Amino acid sequence: MKKMILILIIFASAFAFSENKNNEDSFSNYGIYSDFNLLMNSADFKELNGCVNCSNKRFTNVLGNGFTLGGIYDYNLNNYSIEARAGLNFSESGEFNSSNIVVVGLSYEPQNVEFINRIKWNTTSINLQLGLKYSILKNVNVSIDLGTNIFVSSNFVYKEKINDPSMTFISSGSSERIVRNGEIPNLKKFQFYGAVQISYDIPMNKNHSILLRPQLAYNLAFNDMIKWDDEDSYWKMNKLKFGFSLVYSNGVFAESISNSEQNEIFKQKEDSLFKEKSAFEKEVKEKNTAELKQKEDELAKMKLEMANKEKLLADMLNKEKSEAEKIAAEKLEMQRVLDAQNANNCKCYYVLFNTFESKDKADKLLAALKSKGFKDISLELNVDNSVRMTFYRIRSKCYDKSSDAIDVKYKANILLSDVDFDPLIICDK
Repeated sequence: MKKMILILIIFASAFAFSENKNNEDSFSNYGIYSDFNLLMNSADFKELNGCVNCSNKRFTNVLGNGFTLGGIYDYNLNNYSIEARAGLNFSESGEFNSSNIVVVGLSYEPQNVEFINRIKWNTTSINLQLGLKYSILKNVNVSIDLGTNIFVSSNFVYKEKINDPSMTFISSGSSERIVRNGEIPNLKKFQFYGAVQISYDIPMNKNHSILLRPQLAYNLAFNDMIKWDDEDSYWKMNKLKFGFSLVYSNGVFAESISNSEQNEIFKQKEDSLFKEKSAFEKEVKEKNTAELKQKEDELAKMKLEMANKEKLLADMLNKEKSEAEKIAAEKLEMQRVLDAQNANNCKCYYVLFNTFESKDKADKLLAALKSKGFKDISLELNVDNSVRMTFYRIRSKCYDKSSDAIDVKYKANILLSDVDFDPLIICDK
């Protein structure tokens, strides 16, 4: 077996050296892998060494399971690669079963009783594997490997059970007893095997530097698990493995394609660019149209607001004009009346703003007039003896022209529009 491994290593090294001299496209992959192991135990033995089995039945083939976790390294040369793996096989376990019928005497009568024998085992081992891999199709790889499992720990429990609850063993007080347990006796340190594996590389990024690799492998054991005392016994652990590898590649991904494929790819890219350009132009046009409509709507709104303001301003001007015309007419009429009074020899004209019985009210109006800029106004006290009442009058100075008095009256009306009073123009003779 050692010669076979040595031959594989020499062949792989020579192949790598010869290829590397003529090829500069070599690269490496390295990463981790994990497998679920279906243990296909090919066995035929009566008892483990040193474990007496009273049964005349032998332990035969049985399935088990376990797991492998480890690291992987590939050295790639074109479609070939040298693959090395190192990992740990753990929780690899199974159970052998056998049964036989034993005639025992119960109540002085012979009876057939079934005895069931079980050997439950568990091993942990270091896995080393080297092989040659070839890419048969795009991303599909097949490899042939040689490897060894180096056992670092093992244990087993050998139990015997009476398949009749009414019967018990004296040693255990139950229908089941442990015959023996501990490390598997005479377990060989090394188990050599050959393997065939198929895998598929799934790129996880654009430059194919990270690969997810589902894998299926079958390991065929070359040597026995145990060094037997008898030549008729054997136990070989074959494995069907399902798992995944996650590897990083430092190679540059290159793919050769035909002219027709290149033309098709170019046409697809050209069509894609044309569609993107058309979509972009359509988007810009729609955006410009929407912005133009929005600006037109804003302009129309501004024009409408401007027209409303102009109308409001025109209404205000018309109103002020009407009021001014009305005031002018009133002034003219008042001027006419006063001129008629002047015919009666008016000495001058003064404005009587108001008359109050209360001095406080009179003072308030006087203060309001002065705050609006009226000058030459005064507060007079008048006593009417006929009715025995006192009045407070607020008046202006006496103007020579009736028009001056009229201007003061209307100024008071405008500036004190919130005050309820109607000034009078008095002719002083």
